[in-house]
Amino acid sequence: MGGDWYLDSIDEVLALAEGLRRALDRTDELLSAAREQRLAGEPLGTIIRQMAEDGGKPARHTVDDAYRDWTAAISAYRASAIRAVVDEEGMSHSDVARLAGVSRQMIGRLYRSASPTS
Repeated sequence: MGGDWYLDSIDEVLALAEGLRRALDRTDELLSAAREQRLAGEPLGTIIRQMAEDGGKPARHTVDDAYRDWTAAISAYRASAIRAVVDEEGMSHSDVARLAGVSRQMIGRLYRSASPTS
């Protein structure tokens, strides 16, 4: 990564989004296989057993973890960007709220949660 915190932050969010997509794709594969088994008349117990053997539980946990990581990164990105436009560009919380389409109170919370970007 370069030396631009904003680009680095975007790159992190994009990388985590790709990981989340891969985790969701794996879950989709498992569910599609379960669907096909059900359409073929397999008993539910057999389908559930097969899904467990194919890694259903770890796949679900991978999605949970990937989503949590992506959410944290996007929140940090938003907070840092807000702090930067307030601190570096002199925008007020009200101006940023209008620009972002959220409440001034939300901007204040995000601003306070971010570290200075310098």
